[in-house]
Amino acid sequence: MKGLCNKLASILPVSLKIQTQVDLFDQSAAYIEQLTNRISQLKGKKGETSTFRNPNNNNVEDDSTMINSDGVRLPILKINESDTGLQVNLIGRSKRKLVFYEVIRIIEEGGAEVVHAGYTTIDQKVYYTLHAQAKISRVGIEITSIRERLQALADRNL
Repeated sequence: MKGLCNKLASILPVSLKIQTQVDLFDQSAAYIEQLTNRISQLKGKKGETSTFRNPNNNNVEDDSTMINSDGVRLPILKINESDTGLQVNLIGRSKRKLVFYEVIRIIEEGGAEVVHAGYTTIDQKVYYTLHAQAKISRVGIEITSIRERLQALADRNL
């Protein structure tokens, strides 16, 4: 039993403070529950980015939209703000190419300067990522305007 407890303690994170066997069992149960929740979260995120597949394992898609396994329609637009600027993520269909310079133009007209931009194609989806910072820090970035214009562009082109 002592050997099994030592083995259990060796696979737990070092940051856990374990003084007794009761602590060991309590911490182990809590850690397993935390890992289970994290797995569920990651499966949910994976489902957001995977396409809906029919029983024949073929992608199901019509000409106007693509639906993933959670029933979420593409395109997906996410804008994350931070102290240093913003990050724009777009997910769309590869059959309908987005004119990338239009996205950059919208961001720059909103008061930001694009410092990094890129995209990658996986399966039938294109993932666009842009990082931008305010051109003039005192003025800032017009996030609402950028979000509305990018959403309109995404709905029209993706």
